[in-house]
Amino acid sequence: HRFYVPNNMVMAVVGDFDTDYIAGLIEREFSEYPLSNIDIPPMPDEPTVVSERLRVVEREYGLTYLRLGFRTTNLYDYDTPALDLLSAVLSSGRDAILPRRIKNKLGLVSDIEAWNYTPAFIEGNLQITASMPYENLDRVREEILNVLDEIAEKGVSNSDLRRAKAQIKAELYLGDEEFNIRAGQLAINEMYYGDPEYDLKYIDIINSLTSNDIKRVTKEYIIDGEIMEVRIIPPAKSEKSTEIRVVDEKPLTLTTLDNGLKVMVLERHNNPSISVSLNASAGSVSDPKGKEGLSNLTARMLLLGAGGMSSSDIMSKIESAGGSLNYEAGSDNTGLRLDVISDGFETAIGLLATVVQKPNLRSEDLPMQKEIAVQMLKSNLDDWSYYAYIKVREMLYDAHPYSHIPAGTEEGINSITIDDVREFYNRHFTPDNMVLTVVGDIDTDRALKLIEKHFGGWKKSSLSEKADIPDADTFYETGIVEEERWSYNQTALYYIFPGLKRASDDEYALMVLDSIISGIIMPSGRLHTRLRGEGLVYVVHAYNVPYRYGGHIVIYLGTSDEKLARAKQIVEEEIERIKTEIVPESELKLAKEKLLSAESIYRRQGFSDIASQITMEELFGGGYERYFELEKRIDEITAWDVLDVAKRYLDDYVIYIAHPEVSD
Repeated sequence: HRFYVPNNMVMAVVGDFDTDYIAGLIEREFSEYPLSNIDIPPMPDEPTVVSERLRVVEREYGLTYLRLGFRTTNLYDYDTPALDLLSAVLSSGRDAILPRRIKNKLGLVSDIEAWNYTPAFIEGNLQITASMPYENLDRVREEILNVLDEIAEKGVSNSDLRRAKAQIKAELYLGDEEFNIRAGQLAINEMYYGDPEYDLKYIDIINSLTSNDIKRVTKEYIIDGEIMEVRIIPPAKSEKSTEIRVVDEKPLTLTTLDNGLKVMVLERHNNPSISVSLNASAGSVSDPKGKEGLSNLTARMLLLGAGGMSSSDIMSKIESAGGSLNYEAGSDNTGLRLDVISDGFETAIGLLATVVQKPNLRSEDLPMQKEIAVQMLKSNLDDWSYYAYIKVREMLYDAHPYSHIPAGTEEGINSITIDDVREFYNRHFTPDNMVLTVVGDIDTDRALKLIEKHFGGWKKSSLSEKADIPDADTFYETGIVEEERWSYNQTALYYIFPGLKRASDDEYALMVLDSIISGIIMPSGRLHTRLRGEGLVYVVHAYNVPYRYGGHIVIYLGTSDEKLARAKQIVEEEIERIKTEIVPESELKLAKEKLLSAESIYRRQGFSDIASQITMEELFGGGYERYFELEKRIDEITAWDVLDVAKRYLDDYVIYIAHPEVSD
């Protein structure tokens, strides 16, 4: 509502049409779209770099990586085009200066690249990256700086200048004949420069630049500036004189406030930012029957103002502090997620406390939020896999609350009243039912003092006694096969199995099993190899979802009617195989490596991901230690463990098959 408004947007239409007709159509469809006051807080510049900065990171990678950064300009600065041209001179094309000398002639790197990043809102930077064997690292750095020194002293040759200008023009125009690309360029030009044809003027500016211009900006921004340097090197290679520990391994601190709020702080100083997860032990499983979607709607309502402040007031303050605030709504949890730069933490944590303790929850805000929730649900239902997942959950869980997803149902959402929202909030958003986790660039003692200040006076709710929710295993329905036709142009096959509860020790063996049969997050594994190898499917995947009262395991694929029978045969052969045969040691080892790699890449890098996972472990009784034990626990899994969980969890299931509707 703040930014997606007509007076803050640009529409560009390119293609084969009658202009008057399209203009009239746009006028008819968008003329009633109301204007809004736009209050975009200024983004503060990053602190001035007064000395060289070096970070050394140890990683078990095959190559060593070097990145050099230099502070430059914002999008509108007079020198931005010259710096863009400098980056093109350095690395645009195989014959640019850096690849020509350092890669092709000296053979020191496998790759080298430069680019100038210039956002509209703050100063940007020119970066140079290279990958190489570790023993070449110092020589590569020296050669890069030699090139920059030469350009600052002598400028560049006419041939290098002509080539770089041509590369910029090619980058701008190649592919521009595609309607979507041209429309995007026109819209960007209008939004940032107030001129849809600005790219033509930009090329004229680039063409007017000389070697002396390149020489000047190189000296001013690169040679006379300070270097920001990052090295990613193999373990045990860092020199003591330059080593900087990127990750401070200070242990996590867990404390409980007098009001019952559990608080965890984990210091990580490799990035000047902080993430906060604040979640209640209540999700869509706690939605009353007939009010499906209540937990999700309550979480949305928390962002609509608090403590007498409007949503705009709160978001403006948080964004001015360099932060963002969002809601979370799952099957077992509902809460808030705060991400903020380190300098803004004190302001942002106070605002988070206000939002969760004193939400406005106004009746006049509810109708629009219900409408948005329904529209989002309908939009998601455009995806066949979303519909199918809802269907198989309903089949497996029968009358249990897990049978509906957090987004709810259209009927459930429409039946929700403001009293329902307030009761859900009062019953579940109480400190003794919540966990607050802080991860990032913060001193533990300082974080705890601020949390005590802002959350210590939060009183328990008189409604905090929770309703009993039964275990799902008394509701599971298996042995069902349902087949139907649907409106999607896709044939789908789904298997859903009764799964495990959160914090179960079986989770580790099931994660390895998942990696064996479907590659975890990355496309691989037995199912992928056989089904994709025979060209039978568009997509195939398996995943394990543990819930507090009983989860599920899913195997699904997208295929065509003529290939369905063979695809189904292979899936059931692989289910039987994993249940009856010991996994070879080499395959087990590879599956563990893929699993841990996927976890590291996709779930254990961002502070927000770390905070969320630690919160879930502590919230549902497993204890935060499980997060840190993953590698050890996965390493302990044997082929016999995989066979055991396969026999116990892949025996009973529900099958759902859907075919495209037959055309008349």
